[in-house]
Amino acid sequence: MYKYHIPVPNRQKKLLKKYGGGHDEVANLLFLKEESLGLKELKSDIRNGAAFLNRIPVYVKEETGQNIIFIHAEDEESGLIALNWLEICLREKERSSAVSGNGNGQEDDDDSDIFWDYDEEPWEYIATDPRIVPIIEYRDLLNQYREGNREAGFAGSTALHFARAQESKNPYWLHCTENCICIRMDFYDMPNLTEEYLDVFGDNKRIYVLKLDLWMNEESGTGHEPGDFEMPFGTTNNMGSDNCLKRSLVMCMAGYVRSSVSKEDRLRYYSILFKQSVSECGLRIERDFNSEKLTGHLIEQADGTMGVFCSDYIRKAVVYASRRKKGLKTLTEEDFHYLYTDADAKGDGKAVGWKRLDEELIGLDGVKEHVRSIVNNLLYERLRREKGLSTLGYHNVFMMLGAPGTAKTTIAEILGDILQEERLLKGNRFISINGAELKGKFVGWTTEKVKQIFATYDIIFIDEAYSLVSKNGDSDEFSQEALAQLCIELENHAQDRLIIFAGYGGESMGAEGNLMKKFLDANPGISSRINSTILFPSYTPDEMVRIFHMQAHIKGIECTHDADEDIKVFFKERVKAQDFGNGREARSLLEGCITKMADRVIGLPGTVSAKALNRLTEEDIKKYLSEIKRISRTLSVKDTNRMRIGFCMEG
Repeated sequence: MYKYHIPVPNRQKKLLKKYGGGHDEVANLLFLKEESLGLKELKSDIRNGAAFLNRIPVYVKEETGQNIIFIHAEDEESGLIALNWLEICLREKERSSAVSGNGNGQEDDDDSDIFWDYDEEPWEYIATDPRIVPIIEYRDLLNQYREGNREAGFAGSTALHFARAQESKNPYWLHCTENCICIRMDFYDMPNLTEEYLDVFGDNKRIYVLKLDLWMNEESGTGHEPGDFEMPFGTTNNMGSDNCLKRSLVMCMAGYVRSSVSKEDRLRYYSILFKQSVSECGLRIERDFNSEKLTGHLIEQADGTMGVFCSDYIRKAVVYASRRKKGLKTLTEEDFHYLYTDADAKGDGKAVGWKRLDEELIGLDGVKEHVRSIVNNLLYERLRREKGLSTLGYHNVFMMLGAPGTAKTTIAEILGDILQEERLLKGNRFISINGAELKGKFVGWTTEKVKQIFATYDIIFIDEAYSLVSKNGDSDEFSQEALAQLCIELENHAQDRLIIFAGYGGESMGAEGNLMKKFLDANPGISSRINSTILFPSYTPDEMVRIFHMQAHIKGIECTHDADEDIKVFFKERVKAQDFGNGREARSLLEGCITKMADRVIGLPGTVSAKALNRLTEEDIKKYLSEIKRISRTLSVKDTNRMRIGFCMEG
């Protein structure tokens, strides 16, 4: 954090009624901030990320008393921050010199409140307060010079210039003899300054020329090319090929300070300012808040708005978001979603989650419909917030019940992807963990383990959740600790995380297999926080055939359809088994068939083509199915129903 950061903009425009002048005048002013700051505090801010100020300490050390200093900056905000710090450090250096010279250490500056605390602000206050820096447009100075030289026949004094000069023959800044002066040169102003132009400021202690340059970091094209320009009066800086600027420096015998920063350092600087603004408002940001992404977006918006400084825009965005919180102290990324368009929020627009739901999964039509309903509920909640209506507190806590191999984990991953794509979830970091793995080895370890999981992951899939308790619903000390912390985390993260409890259950599982029901009955604190339950049906024989071919496609195997009827007949028997593994059995069947394909291919004479290595034939499939049937006949009907397919067919 920037302990000594100078808030900008501290520039203000004041409408001044000049006594006896007969007209009003707008004063563009920079209010210097001192508060006993100096080089030590500046270096602290530079170490914390204010990289664009790193030339100032070098200049202050080498400075040889120039009263004209050019500040070369990419934007007005960074230039004014540099001016503020530079003036503070130069004054500190002068005070140090005065102390060493006279030994009394007394300062001449008045530390009383400066003029803007008064109800009225007559222009004389500006003219006599050394902590105010008038900002003068280069064009106004040029007009003043032309007006002063008009009678002497100064060439190029057009009617427009003359008319403008007539309106301000006696501008307020000519009377600011005790102030520093800042001359602002816009991006397209050609700085052909000489000492003659600045004669009107003969009594001023220091004159700053703020040269704004959009392209100072560009290496080619219309921008300045890199190159070192060695200053004859102190420091060396990369000025580029701006010959007008170089001529002005020489003609004015001026100092030079470059204030530029890379995009990465600029993002870091304003990201820290964002967090500082949050802290200054008495707020905090939620864990895992992507402050750099938001800050980058705020910078883009501020840069695209004329006259807006990034730091001021960021601060106001934080204040505005805090007012919408209605007393809550934690800011979330959702509080700033109003700043984004749909295109900004969705990035490249690829709806990967929806595509996976529609194309990767076979069957499960009811499950897919339930997923769409969950997403619609959350979209409805967001729409209510955007319209200023109260939310209904929809929680992202679900339960998935079904037999083994019914794609519960896959659906959890896909649902997480969809919520992240729809900006209903800030990330898609996924963890699948067994319920028993939540328990720690020592007392107190479990609590921290559960807390860390919720702090780290966006999608938390707790499989076999019933393993936290015994079959009769009892729980030991570690289980009780895990369940107690789960209740706390579900309360705190029900809306910013996706939490899914999964396990065997449902009407098709029977009383003995309905383990999730026993888990819920033993833990009312968990069950009361579950928003919705998704039931996963077992696959039909036809769906198992399709899954078999999908698995072959995933492995890159060219699989015949000539044996589909044989596969279907096989699964008609398997779906009746109590331990039917659903999609896992399609994978196991495919792997068994591949072993027969390997036996066949290795026995082929001569060189085998790549296509032959990848072709699963009807013969391979039927041969493996025949082997399964042969083994089944050696077993009783009861044992057959409990048999699992795979390499090890017995035991």
